[in-house]
Amino acid sequence: MAAPKKNTTKPDDPRQRRTREAIKTSQLVNRLQGFALNQADGKTGDPIEIDGHRLKAIEILLRKSLPDLSSVQLTGDEDNPVHVKSSNADIEAVLGHLAAIAERNRDAG
Repeated sequence: MAAPKKNTTKPDDPRQRRTREAIKTSQLVNRLQGFALNQADGKTGDPIEIDGHRLKAIEILLRKSLPDLSSVQLTGDEDNPVHVKSSNADIEAVLGHLAAIAERNRDAG
């Protein structure tokens, strides 16, 4: 997907801001994924390493940039009820794994 054209009449174009935020979020997710899958860094060829402080910073940034799906409920009318529930159990599991990795790195360092 190409980045939107720069609108010189509106320097704070929300489309550009959203594009930049999406790129930064995807970079964080790609870095975490590469670390989790023990992949090599594309620039250096070395395995991706993330220390505990950086891991915590990534966690904080992702919590700010990705929507929190902790609790969603949609209910219809009496004649046609709709009940949808969602929880963040998977997200919490991933964050638990990240915390365990950070603890392991802290103990090893």
